[in-house]
Amino acid sequence: MPLAPLAPASVPARLAEALDRAVRTWRGDRVLRVELPVDPVDPLLWAAAQEGEPTHYWRGRGEAEARASVGAARVLDVPSLAELDSLGDLLALLPPGARLATTARFDSAAEVGEEWAAFGAVRFALPRVELRSDGRTARLAVHLAPGEPVDVARGALAALRPARGDVAGALPLPFMRRDDPDRAEWDRMLRSALGAVDHGGLDKVVLARRARFLFDEPVDAADLLRRLEAATPRCYHALVAPPDGPAFLTATPERLLRLDGRALSTEAVAGTRPRAEADAADDRLRDELLASEKDRREHAYVRDAIVDALGPLTTSVETDAEAAAMTLARGRHLRTGVRATLAEGVGVREVLRALHPTPAVGGTPTPTALDAIDRLETFDRGLYAGPVGWVGRDEHGREAADLAVGIRSGLVDGRSLSLYSGAGIVAGSDPASEWAEIEHKIGDFARVLGLTDRVEA
Repeated sequence: MPLAPLAPASVPARLAEALDRAVRTWRGDRVLRVELPVDPVDPLLWAAAQEGEPTHYWRGRGEAEARASVGAARVLDVPSLAELDSLGDLLALLPPGARLATTARFDSAAEVGEEWAAFGAVRFALPRVELRSDGRTARLAVHLAPGEPVDVARGALAALRPARGDVAGALPLPFMRRDDPDRAEWDRMLRSALGAVDHGGLDKVVLARRARFLFDEPVDAADLLRRLEAATPRCYHALVAPPDGPAFLTATPERLLRLDGRALSTEAVAGTRPRAEADAADDRLRDELLASEKDRREHAYVRDAIVDALGPLTTSVETDAEAAAMTLARGRHLRTGVRATLAEGVGVREVLRALHPTPAVGGTPTPTALDAIDRLETFDRGLYAGPVGWVGRDEHGREAADLAVGIRSGLVDGRSLSLYSGAGIVAGSDPASEWAEIEHKIGDFARVLGLTDRVEA
């Protein structure tokens, strides 16, 4: 089939015609997915052009293909990861290749800040229309859920807008920055956390900061993420935008889980060092990270907690023999890969509940760490450090998922941009060093915004 241009007068009309033909033989007991090839177009710029509907963008770490979606044929909102029984019913309705855009708050039990209200606690959304492209080929798909009239899908196709043009020029500069907590409060928080560590009730806790920047004009979330993709090539990239509200974006290096049938992969990521421009200095920083007793201890908490959590759900679990350096464009982390085979009857619901939050973003013991976070942090994390990505069916009809941990993230809300990042606090942590580590972690955003001198420590 020849490729067709992605414009309202051509492709959506052809897709609507294909939908009409498919509906004639549709039994209506499962989701109907109809798709056709189109000319390659940037999914992020396409999603940014749509109006009045929720949009979701996702590119997996190291993957050429990106997916964007607009609207929703079915949405499953649940109050917490403990209540995922209905997810199985929705997954059973999906045809091969269909994916649910997935997000979850870091802590669904925490008080919801006004800025996060539109995102829900745990949300699985079947896109109404989805575009996927690897830059060479592309496909546009539409979904119709059981019980829906075909007119709702036809109307969504008719409302599609062409992808917008790329935005040239620099991003706006902020006129104000507010840190929550400020430096003095951060030092107090860490002293309190270290007291709990010293007295034996807490092994590790991850404490986060929010840096809020104010601008004279609205921030373009899609433009910001597009620039972040270029600056952070070894990361997952996602944009989640409810209609007429804030937009959450992340450029995160950390995988929560990848599921292909019964084959599961995840990873322990903890311990951080910056990069250096000179090779010799960069090598010294790498060796320092690999030899650091404090960082290796922090990393071991994460690795061991993941292995323990997966034990009851799997027939086998294996880890890399040693932690290695995960090298990013501007930093390094200790990383241990974890691979497992799920037991019969175990799927993404059980694994997601077991793994989130890992000690990489919460701490250990988990309940004690979450209590400390709730007590010490003064803002709502929202989707920061929560699962983001997709769950669904692969082309063979098997259960599949790819979920990242939404660290290194931001919330765009009109003329404000809030950046979130955290640091793992264990015995031996130094408040000044942990403050500097977080400054470095938000440096990718800062560099893209032209704020390097003001933001990096």
